Amino acid sequence: MNDAVVIPSISPEQAWQLSAGCLTDPYAVLGPFEAGYVRAYLPGALGVEVVARTDGRPLGTLTPTQPEGLFMGRVLSDEPYRLRIQWPGAVQETDDPYRFAPLLGELD
Repeated sequence: MNDAVVIPSISPEQAWQLSAGCLTDPYAVLGPFEAGYVRAYLPGALGVEVVARTDGRPLGTLTPTQPEGLFMGRVLSDEPYRLRIQWPGAVQETDDPYRFAPLLGELD
């Protein structure tokens, strides 16, 4: 029996919409996924690490994929996390906005 984890892939259309800033459902492709993976879109970033929100310990490293600026990787835990982003000349640590459920509904 094959227990391989399948991560939803990004279609070419979603990739184009993501890079053009017009993706209508970013939660479908960004943030955490049930299989223990995280995706983040950070154009210009040199590297991305997922760290525990409580104490900053490393939980995983995201690797660059397509389209340019999209990073994806497996994380060790489903606990709350932050993204440690390596930018040219600086490191930023921030919450991943796609870790949180959407706050506005269809009518909002």
